[in-house]
Amino acid sequence: MNLKSKSTLLKTIITQADSVLTSIPTYDHEGMPVEDSCDLDNYIASITDLEITNGKGEIIRPFSLPLASALIYDEMEERREQPK
Repeated sequence: MNLKSKSTLLKTIITQADSVLTSIPTYDHEGMPVEDSCDLDNYIASITDLEITNGKGEIIRPFSLPLASALIYDEMEERREQPK
């Protein structure tokens, strides 16, 4: 992805969210899809709990619960649609 924006804050948010999303397994330890897993709330929290410090030293929590949930569901759907 090549962003046109020059905002380092935006790039940091995207990079950190990408790192968290890629660390979430597709299936839990029992082989259940993450979306149906008891662990789903923990994965959602891993995104909503992301804290980013801007250039002024202020802490920003850029992800709401609905957005974090949507990101995880989208990530899992995209993974399953990718050819193996």
